[in-house]
This record gives sequence, structure tokens and C-alpha cells, in this order.
Amino acid sequence: LRRPMNIMSGDSPEQMRALEAAAVNHGATWSGLMEHAGAGVARIALELLNDSANRAALVLVGPGNNGGDGLVTARLLSDAGVAVELYIWRRKEDRADHNWQMCRERGLYETRSTDDPDRAGLRARVTGCDLIVDALLGHGANREVEGELASIIANLNETVADLKTTSGGPLVLSIDVPSGIHADSGALLGDAIRADATASTGPIKRGLLRYPARGRAGTIVSVDIGLSTAELEDCMTELI
Repeated sequence: LRRPMNIMSGDSPEQMRALEAAAVNHGATWSGLMEHAGAGVARIALELLNDSANRAALVLVGPGNNGGDGLVTARLLSDAGVAVELYIWRRKEDRADHNWQMCRERGLYETRSTDDPDRAGLRARVTGCDLIVDALLGHGANREVEGELASIIANLNETVADLKTTSGGPLVLSIDVPSGIHADSGALLGDAIRADATASTGPIKRGLLRYPARGRAGTIVSVDIGLSTAELEDCMTELI
């Protein structure tokens, strides 16, 4: 029997960076792109939280733009009435980090990974929430996951898996790609988040369509971040 042919679009990390740079050259701003991304992720998160009684979310925030997208998502979820907590990994204090400052203005509780070496705080917060938003690493990650990050990912995956065998457990939504996934090849960088859904900011990263990444990404949704159709058409590829 011949299996039906499935054609899906995807882009590489290099193409995505070129798309973002082209958008900025045409008048967009990096902060505006981040706001678009966070707003799109927040909409997906609210859909996932729809049936939850208390609507509590834990946002895992890393360095760089992916962590910034997570902070925008956290702020918007808080504004929508969701009880949001932050778990911060390797994000440096910076008064120019306006998205973090706006989360603090809303009084969101923060746990720093360096203050939680045995991950007891992470496990407790995972147990008490309905949704986890993974904003630790973005599509540019290409190094092996190790040390503190490996501990965070392992504890998160294990705790969520245990909860799902008993009480249903929280859903996990990754921004762009599940942390620990190589966005181009789809390889695991040692270990990776097991997501129920992945909100790919802009075009779907082609690594998400390949195994083993596909088995970690859950339902994949593309989030519009304000890129023009012409720019997208110039660098879209197809995977059959």
C-alpha cells in the first residue's frame, strides 16, 4: 500500500533570523516582534487553560529572545486573570528588560534556578499548576544540554509524567521549539522538554517535523509575529 504524501512547510534557524532581520529593516522593531510572539503564545495558552478551574501557569524563562517571549506571555496571561509564576534560568538582571519589569510590576512570584539546586521548588510549582510554558531555549540552541538546564528538564519531564499517571497533570506548551531540540535537524541535544503543544513563532521550524523532535513537540501551531507574506515566500521550504 502506498501511504499518502504529506507536504509540510518549514524553515531553518538561519532563515528565521534572516526573516526577523528583514522585518526590522522594513520598519518592525525587535520589541514589536516579541510582543506579537508573546501575544500569539498567550492566546494558545488560554485555549489550553479553558477548562481549568483555577487557571494557574508556570512560565520557565531563559536568556535571550525566547525568554523574552515567555515574559510577554506571562504578563498577558496574568492580565487575563491567570495566576502566573516565573522560574528563571540564566536570565541576567537588567533594568532595560522591560518585559521582566512589567511582570514584576504585576507581582508575579519568581524562583531562580540557582536558589533551587535540588529542584524541589520546581517540582512543587509544577504540581500546583495547570499549564507550563517552556521559554528556556529558542530555535538557536545548538549545544548539548547539561548541568543546571539538564537538571531542570529532567525534573520537569519526570514530575509531569508522574502527575499525568495520577491526576492528569499540567499541559506543557513550548515556545518555538521544546527546549533541548535542535531546530534544524530535529535531534535531541542530550535531553529535551516533552511538550503537549509547541507554538512556533513565525514559520514552523523544520526540525519539528523530523524525529525525534516530532515526538517531543506535541501539537504544532504557527504563531504570526508580523512577518510579511513576501518575506515568508522567499525562504519557505517544503518537507515531503
